[in-house]
Amino acid sequence: MSVGADEIQWGLTTDGLFTIRSAYASLSAFDSNPCAPIFKVLWKWQGTERIRLFLWRVAHESLMTNEARFGRDLTTSPICPICMQDVENTMHVLRDCIFARQVWSSIPRGSCISQPTGSNFQEWLIFHLTRSRTELMNWPLSFAITIDALWNRRNEVVFQQSSLSASQLVVKVTNCAKSIINSSTPFDAGAQSDYTRITRNWVCPPSGFIKLNGDGAVSYSGTSSCGGLIRNSRKLDRCSVIKAELWAITQGLRLIHLKKLVTHILIESDSLEAITLLRNGCPRQNECFDLVQEISELAASCETVSYLHIGREANLVADLLAKQCNIGEENLIIYDSPPSFIFRALAADLAGVI
Repeated sequence: MSVGADEIQWGLTTDGLFTIRSAYASLSAFDSNPCAPIFKVLWKWQGTERIRLFLWRVAHESLMTNEARFGRDLTTSPICPICMQDVENTMHVLRDCIFARQVWSSIPRGSCISQPTGSNFQEWLIFHLTRSRTELMNWPLSFAITIDALWNRRNEVVFQQSSLSASQLVVKVTNCAKSIINSSTPFDAGAQSDYTRITRNWVCPPSGFIKLNGDGAVSYSGTSSCGGLIRNSRKLDRCSVIKAELWAITQGLRLIHLKKLVTHILIESDSLEAITLLRNGCPRQNECFDLVQEISELAASCETVSYLHIGREANLVADLLAKQCNIGEENLIIYDSPPSFIFRALAADLAGVI
């Protein structure tokens, strides 16, 4: 197999392509702490993207309150333009202002808005964005809609000299919450496209086809291994290999050609990235280029080859084979009959259960 001349690849990204972000992170050891609890909460919050974007601004305390405007010489006073009593910071606008308290007191479950006592700003956000829901009340959604409405109403006061009353704002919040909930009904499973369906249990291939499943495993030390197996419509195991995710598919195809098995092949992997590379091609800078190239050449000699992304639950046998490999072992092991440690998973595949 000819793969051409060597190519330079960028070692700080998984696909070998240069990015300014990875270069900056390398030079400055910059750590934006993307795993901070508040940001995990925001990613999981269920609501409109416009309000989610607002929540990101709130979490960063980047709202242009009078306190922030005063610090930039954009206004002559940091005092709240609504109550005219305290400095207007993010917490004041969204919770502590007299008007905000009137709104919260009229919102179901709004009496808890001062909880948890003594918490900092992000702890306060996390508490209310993760509170339990009931059949009658989605508090994380209502909370986010309310603080968004309070900020919009504040801007109307400052820049448009017009505003809603507290009772009018409560009605607006309630209607908005109902609208979002009613528009968030689950999709009809039967209407989903084939591309979005992910198989959750192993499915026997049609008669005359063989199915190749592969899976990779990486330890905390970075050592990688992989396992794969070939089964026909009678679910007979043929092989196990050691290397990485795409190596499992490569070695499986090599074995298929070596043993002159049938040439109608269904290739399954729980790695969406691997399946995407096999379907769409792989750039030369990518470290997987050689493997994808070899797989494509091996597949070209077969009558039909299909690539399918499946759930990890449907790939348990290959997963067990990958994890069984001894660290540092470089030999290819071929099992002519199933090893005992995969009996239970094979039985589950046979029964069509997870």
